[in-house]
Amino acid sequence: MAADFRLICLCSALLTGTCLTGFLLLLGVTLPIVQITLGTVYLHECPAAPVLPVYVMVSGIGALMMMASFALPKLLSPTAQSHNIWIVWLIALSLLFFVWLLFGSYQIYSIYPPHYDRNTTSINTSVNQSQTWRISENLTLGNIQTSTGSVAPYCNRTVYLFAFWTTALAFVAAGITLMTVICLYGCMKFTEKFVKYLTT
Repeated sequence: MAADFRLICLCSALLTGTCLTGFLLLLGVTLPIVQITLGTVYLHECPAAPVLPVYVMVSGIGALMMMASFALPKLLSPTAQSHNIWIVWLIALSLLFFVWLLFGSYQIYSIYPPHYDRNTTSINTSVNQSQTWRISENLTLGNIQTSTGSVAPYCNRTVYLFAFWTTALAFVAAGITLMTVICLYGCMKFTEKFVKYLTT
């Protein structure tokens, strides 16, 4: 009877772990594909920050490259030792991804909150970018107009909010990872000192 209960618990734990791993893998592959798709579809839909859709698209490509870089050596030769070239490649890719994340954060927060509505007045792309903006008395973003009378540059709501929240999630994940590493390092040092104290 007790052996059956242990077997059921073990099977439940393995099934839960497998389902959780599958869900995280699906999410890890789906999110970059959605980033690439949204960046491509809305490539010209954010005149307020024209690089923002490119940021979303390149972030998806970078995430897929990072996952492929981790998985490729194990798939090609599972028994081989890790080579220094792969380690240098992963470090370089991580640094590039971090710089790209900071650049995207600047693009996102420099136009926060953007003007989402595309009005009937089209924006002339040849207008000088250094022109000043006139802000009406009530200071709402919807009333910002250029000196030529055309409506202020907008950014598509879908691409902007997707870039905003995926960047925020990247920073949250980085913060959680950093806190976990710090806590584990602290616990290991505490355990080491405690064991040394007990053995002396």
